[in-house]
Amino acid sequence: MAFEDLIQQLRERTARVLAMGGADKLAKRKAEGHLNARERIDYLVDPDSFFESGMFAVGVRPEVRQKTPADGKVAGFGRSLGITYPLWVGGDEVGELSKRLGNRGGVLPHTVVFDPRGKVVAAKVGAYKEAELDEILNRLAPNVGEKAGTST
Repeated sequence: MAFEDLIQQLRERTARVLAMGGADKLAKRKAEGHLNARERIDYLVDPDSFFESGMFAVGVRPEVRQKTPADGKVAGFGRSLGITYPLWVGGDEVGELSKRLGNRGGVLPHTVVFDPRGKVVAAKVGAYKEAELDEILNRLAPNVGEKAGTST
């Protein structure tokens, strides 16, 4: 396979992953006031500091490989307030961790926000709305909401 073909294949796979299920699905969730996984990460980290790992993972069953971009999770490392920390959004493994953090049913999405010492300061089963996430982050660090452009 020619180098140019490999680059094109990489671009196509990246676009499929970043589509996160398609424009219709994302638009519906946005209309309901929900942030998608990557938007939630954008709220939590400094601009251009998130390094995603596992973007090209897929489900193990061949019949779902094209339907499981990033294997249903977004994982990587981000930097905020001078601290680099791991982020993991979605996926079965996250469900198991979620149960250990109080989500007995293992329902996703389950968002847990920790303070810099690792203490859980907020947890919610279901997606956070933008205003809810802003409120939590502003309690942790008043200038975080300003970064997102939604605080006054």
